[in-house]
Amino acid sequence: MYWNRGPWGPPGGRFLHRPGPGGPGMHGRRGFGMHRPVRFLIEHLGLDEAQANEISRAFEDLRLEREQADLDRRKAQAKVADLLEGDPLDKVAVEAAADIRIAAAKRERDAVVAAIARIHAALKPEQRPKVAALLRSGPLSL
Repeated sequence: MYWNRGPWGPPGGRFLHRPGPGGPGMHGRRGFGMHRPVRFLIEHLGLDEAQANEISRAFEDLRLEREQADLDRRKAQAKVADLLEGDPLDKVAVEAAADIRIAAAKRERDAVVAAIARIHAALKPEQRPKVAALLRSGPLSL
């Protein structure tokens, strides 16, 4: 139980929000074990379990590819920093580090395209305009 202030609480013993069984913000509902974008789509589109699972896998694959691309960019940046310390600048090595960043960006782009294709295939035709509107207005991003 969470008190409004102090260890003894306010007069009258009123409580602040007490998390339900789904955790804070779930208001007593059980979570689906999925990430926020999928839960958001389930609530707004009424996705069935098969759709939710496929979309969840698409988002998960996209997340993993983005993390890998971010790791590759950090490694390339560290390589450039190491090369910058050297007295004669090795331009070939700098170009190779830049190529790592370009390859990471291309893999990330390909992952976004694949995720969009999987999400499109999982959605019913009447659900697609709703997802497009969510992408345009900002609550959802890919």
